[in-house]
Amino acid sequence: MAPAGFALLYALVPMLVLGGIGFGIWRLASGGRATLTFVGLLSGYFQLVRGVSLIVLLSGLTLLCNAAWASLLGAEFSYRASPGAAVAQAAPPAKPSAAASGAASPKPSPVPTVSPEIRERQRSDMERQQREGLAQGISLSIVASVLFALHWVGARTILPRLGQDAGPSRVYLGLMLALFSLTGVITLPLAAAQVSSFYTAPAPVPGSFNQPQPPGGTLALAVAVIPFWLAFLLTISRAARRPEPTAPAAPAAPEAV
Repeated sequence: MAPAGFALLYALVPMLVLGGIGFGIWRLASGGRATLTFVGLLSGYFQLVRGVSLIVLLSGLTLLCNAAWASLLGAEFSYRASPGAAVAQAAPPAKPSAAASGAASPKPSPVPTVSPEIRERQRSDMERQQREGLAQGISLSIVASVLFALHWVGARTILPRLGQDAGPSRVYLGLMLALFSLTGVITLPLAAAQVSSFYTAPAPVPGSFNQPQPPGGTLALAVAVIPFWLAFLLTISRAARRPEPTAPAAPAAPEAV
C-alpha cells in the first residue's frame, strides 16, 4: 500500500501546484476581485484534468516515437543495454615470435571483445525495452485521450447550463503554451546535439560501461511536443484577437429630484 500511496501523492502534487499557480494568475489578472465559486471550481477542474491528460498523452506519444526510432534506425538509437549485459571479455595476449625472443618486447594490451552470448543478451534486453515502451505508450495514449474527450464533452455540456463559458480560459491556454514551448525549446537543440554526437563520435570500446546516450528518447519528445506547441500557439493567438469578456455593468443609481 505504501508505494501506491506515494504514487498517488506524486500525481496529486503537480496538479495542486498547477491549480494554485492558475488561481494566483487569475486573481492577479482580475485585480484581486476574483472569488471562488462552484461554477469556477468546476470549470477549473475540467481544464486541469484536460491539461494533465495532454501531458500524459505527450508521454505516451514520446514512448511510441522512441519505439519507432528503434525499428527504423536500430535499437541502439533508442535503448541502452543493461549494465549487467555489457561485460567486456579481454582477448588472450599474442605470443612473442621466436625471432624476437632475444629482445624484450612490451606485451600487447588486450583488446576488449564481446562474446556472441553477451551480444544476444544485449539484443534481447533492448527488444524487451522496445516492447515495454510500445505497451506503455499505447496504454498512456488511449487512457489520456479518453479522459480528455470525456472532460471536454462534460465541459461543453455542463458549464453552459450553469451560465459559464465552456471554452478554455486564457490562463489555461497561457500555462499550457508555456509548458509545451519550454519543453520544445529545451529538447530540440538537445536532440540535435545528441543525434549529431551519436553518428559522429568515435565508436565506444565494446563491452565498456561508457556507452553513448541513446538520442531516441530526446528526439521523440522533441518531435511529439511540436503539434501540442503549435496547437496552443494558434489557439492563444485566436483568443488574443477576441475581446476579453467583461462583467455586466451595474445599473446606475436614480438621480435625486
